[in-house]
Amino acid sequence: MIVAIVHAYALCRTVMCVARTMVSPSPLSLLVMSGETAAYIEIWVRRIVTVGVFGIAIANVALLLGLYRSGYEALVPLVMLRVHLMLVVVILQCRRLVADVIRSTRDTGMLAWTRI
Repeated sequence: MIVAIVHAYALCRTVMCVARTMVSPSPLSLLVMSGETAAYIEIWVRRIVTVGVFGIAIANVALLLGLYRSGYEALVPLVMLRVHLMLVVVILQCRRLVADVIRSTRDTGMLAWTRI
């Protein structure tokens, strides 16, 4: 039981390290961006990963402690529903920025290759 929680913690820390490496505002990161954008991405990655990983870990621990299989099979989709709803919130918060990037008339930029 404790091992499941420790593994969940280790997985969360690993994902957060990878996320920080990718979106850090420093020039050493893979995707250079402003500090505000990097902080926004880091906060939402932490929220989503924590809910998903620890939700599944708690469901697994509950199954080991005697939760009925049908209860487990209902709990896991509820955790994943929560994760997907959090992704919807992120998409709705960033919809104007994403629309501006897609709609841009310039021939340069990150999504220029997608325009015909």
